[in-house]
Amino acid sequence: MEDNFKQKDLSLEKLEKFFTYDIEVKKKLYQLGSIPTSHEELIEYTDILCKSTESIRSKLIKICKLFDINIAIPIIDNLIKNCQQRIINTNYSYQDIQSIYNDLFAKMNEETISLIQENIFGYSDKTMEDFGLILNKCASCNEFLHALHSYVIRNESILQSIPEIKSIPIGTSKWVKISLRGDQNQLAEDIFDKLVEQNADVSSEARFHAVGNTDIVALNKSNKILIMARDKGHSLTIETKLEEDGNYGVEYYMPKSISYNLTSKLRGIANYSDGDAFAIGSFLTEPDCFVNDIVDLINSVPTDCNLSWTDETMYSYLNDQAYHR
Repeated sequence: MEDNFKQKDLSLEKLEKFFTYDIEVKKKLYQLGSIPTSHEELIEYTDILCKSTESIRSKLIKICKLFDINIAIPIIDNLIKNCQQRIINTNYSYQDIQSIYNDLFAKMNEETISLIQENIFGYSDKTMEDFGLILNKCASCNEFLHALHSYVIRNESILQSIPEIKSIPIGTSKWVKISLRGDQNQLAEDIFDKLVEQNADVSSEARFHAVGNTDIVALNKSNKILIMARDKGHSLTIETKLEEDGNYGVEYYMPKSISYNLTSKLRGIANYSDGDAFAIGSFLTEPDCFVNDIVDLINSVPTDCNLSWTDETMYSYLNDQAYHR
């Protein structure tokens, strides 16, 4: 029992540290976006920009070491060296400095982000070498951080490294269950209870819409709840955060958009078109609505069984990708 508590504390500490480093890099990138216009201030800003590269490098490497992503460290070093070289060779013009900041610090290239969304998800057969190839495509600090963030929160092994508080089998298989992990948290427990209640029906018709293995992880220090629900868009990932105004921000990602008709109706769905391989969305919800909104979202996401034979584009895509349930 004591070893279980130690494992829980260590696993939670890693996730909490990750979110600390993650937000520190995001804040630094945001602060660096305020570029002055006068020549004297640009010289001072350029010095700050150069020094900031080491701070960003340090945080990115700390994230990698938390989760043994050693393949990323030399890639980070090359990225930071490129940043520093561009800064050293600047002519201190506003246009030049702005170009450096946009290209190497802030840029989120659409093709790179799509590559991340299509290849980093839970219950995947991708290897660490595959992840390294994706990281090599990241040309800015922001893209690199986004890739690391996606890897951590969409990784069932990381979430399941945190021992269970409790779990309930669902359906007819003892291997399929809903698990509550992390800190004691009433909202997370309420989500757990509602999902267990709504997935208690083991009839074939009910199982058609049910979740697979589901992990709910509460992180009280970061004011976050992470959820991964298998068989919902393959492996639906939800990240929630308590905002400063007291409302909750909800971001979700489904790596396989099974049905356009169902997916396009999800709350907060973003830039989604028929034939897209993945889907993302976000919305704000009030505290009193939080639990119901999260459970409604999970219930609304199509399962792998919702694949329509008339949706030829997605059916072909799943076959081409050797899709595994």
